[in-house]
Amino acid sequence: YALDVGTNDDLLVVRFHAKERDKAGMSYRWSRDSSFVSVIGMRPDTLTLTIWMGDGGRPAAVGAATVTVTLDDRPLGSVTVDHDVRAYTFAIPPDEAAAAAGRDAPARLRLTTSTWSPRSLLGVADDRDLGVVVDRVEAR
Repeated sequence: YALDVGTNDDLLVVRFHAKERDKAGMSYRWSRDSSFVSVIGMRPDTLTLTIWMGDGGRPAAVGAATVTVTLDDRPLGSVTVDHDVRAYTFAIPPDEAAAAAGRDAPARLRLTTSTWSPRSLLGVADDRDLGVVVDRVEAR
């Protein structure tokens, strides 16, 4: 499973902001306090989940962006996201992979983080609640 977030992902993401592109052409979406990705086609041997994330220039005044990752409500771990977009890999427990593979519904990936508002902090027109920039999700 590989999903380029921000490109043809409309049916697979929930509670993310609109698609964006940076100056280099990378597609992405900003997460919110709790955002979801449907992971389709899980197999019993799918044992890693990799998410490409960055803090998107989050101001130091709001603190670091720590993201907690769960798959079907099972915690996979937490990471503090760096400024630049990079890969963060989480192990999927074998019993979780087998359970997800054994049903027709997609697995539900949840990203939870604190958010900040550009309007409140910087006084600009952007009133979104921004978590982290998410570029890609892969399950292998």
